[in-house]
Amino acid sequence: MSSRANIRSDPRLVAYLPVQCASRNRGRRAPPKVLTGKTSSISPGGLGLLLPETVAPRTPVMIQVCLEEPLPGHVIWHDNPVVSDMRARIPHGVAFDHPIDLDLIGQWVRNAERQASRRVPVRLDVEFSQAGKAGHGTCLNLSRDGMFIGIDHPPLPGTEIVLRFTLNGPSHTFSIPAQVVWMRGEERAQRAVAGMGVKFLEVNPSLESALIDAVVDRLRGQDGASLDSR
Repeated sequence: MSSRANIRSDPRLVAYLPVQCASRNRGRRAPPKVLTGKTSSISPGGLGLLLPETVAPRTPVMIQVCLEEPLPGHVIWHDNPVVSDMRARIPHGVAFDHPIDLDLIGQWVRNAERQASRRVPVRLDVEFSQAGKAGHGTCLNLSRDGMFIGIDHPPLPGTEIVLRFTLNGPSHTFSIPAQVVWMRGEERAQRAVAGMGVKFLEVNPSLESALIDAVVDRLRGQDGASLDSR
């Protein structure tokens, strides 16, 4: 039976977690190339990955999921590009050099859930565009993965939009594609704020993600702190 079939016969968890895939150079002095992507499935024997570039089969790699300890493995297959997060991504299969424990997989998932839920109260102006139409709202909480925007008539869940906002701390203007995950409109409960929860679809990991993380971490350390774009 092929190694690809063995990986796919393992018990698999469908999970989209942040991952870094670094090539192992086997003695070469050049620094390893690091690709940032996400998992598509996880098993004790290996991972399904979505990466921005093709990595050749049999390439030895180091895999780091959710910024945990890197694990050695090797690429066993890749497939045709698919569209993910509004960009083309290339599916890969990676086999670990040594099978991992199911408890470690559970730890990865829990860490990702905790990271996604790290929201802080903020107050900043947000512009968004959808199919050529512009809108404006107020961000009331922020995390590295998304935000809640107060607005009277939010778009329907599933709508893809482009957000534009500025954080005073790093003095950086963000332009990020996002998707409406849920909305709260006129049928909301009394005192509930109308608006929409959105998730970021494509964040520059080397700049924008780091800046948002820094702001979230700073505000989490301040009781009752807020960030006002004005």
